[in-house]
Amino acid sequence: MRRKPSFALDLLIVRHGPAGDRDEWAKTGQDDDERPLTPRGIREMRRAARGLQQLMTSVDAIGTSPLVRARETAAILALVYDVVPEEARVIGDGDRRAILRWVRSAAAVIAKKQRGKEKRVTIAIVGHEPDLSVSACWLLTGRAPEGEHEPWMELKKGGACLLSFNGRPQPRTARLRWLLTRSQLERVKR
Repeated sequence: MRRKPSFALDLLIVRHGPAGDRDEWAKTGQDDDERPLTPRGIREMRRAARGLQQLMTSVDAIGTSPLVRARETAAILALVYDVVPEEARVIGDGDRRAILRWVRSAAAVIAKKQRGKEKRVTIAIVGHEPDLSVSACWLLTGRAPEGEHEPWMELKKGGACLLSFNGRPQPRTARLRWLLTRSQLERVKR
């Protein structure tokens, strides 16, 4: 029998900010993994990160896809939350089970460090669509949209959602607290 974790988990799921045009980037001959945020995307993500901070005053860890646009988005969040982001290939690979294992592991490490303090751990992951929405749908309902079935939710570029777990994070146990677009996050009042 598995031990119940002695902490609750908030999972902040963030899609990378607006990046350069895929077709234009392809013309440069560079790998799409290297496509960065646009200057405008950086400005918009900075504003969105400040809005996020109003909703989530702290984040304990940030995991990011290794793709440049996700790493740049994670770096913007890291400045707001004073946390060093960790590259996690599984977040970029889109394997929802591997993402969940990474989240569980990161949360357990944080909880162990906080023993006797906080009972709620907050982990942020930064990645790509449709992987993030498929993972969120799976955590909420226990079913992953597959084939021609689209996820019933979508994270727009720079958008975020917050899932909460009161026990061991597993499929069908998450609660959706909120789902916001980047522009909605930018308008969150200080």
